[in-house]
Amino acid sequence: MNDIKSDIVLWPVYTDFNYDEWNKKEKYEYAIQADKLKRPVLYVNPYSLDMYEEESARGGACLFLDSLIRNEIPSGKEDVSIIEI
Repeated sequence: MNDIKSDIVLWPVYTDFNYDEWNKKEKYEYAIQADKLKRPVLYVNPYSLDMYEEESARGGACLFLDSLIRNEIPSGKEDVSIIEI
C-alpha cells in the first residue's frame, strides 16, 4: 500500500456507528488503518438529514496522520474543516 503517489488521500465513506461509538472508539481504529498509507488521510462521512436512526453517525471528518487524529469534525456535527498541507 505504500506505492500511492500523492500528498493526501481522500477517504470518502459511509459509516453508521452511533455517535458515541464513533467519537469514543471507532475513529481511533480508523486512524490506525489510515497510517498504513504513510501520508495524510482525509476521512469524510456524509451528512444526511433524511437518516432514519437517530443514533447513526451523521457527518464527521478526520485528518489522520501517524495513527493520530490531527483535525476533526466529530460525528453528528455539521461543519466545515479547512486543512492545509
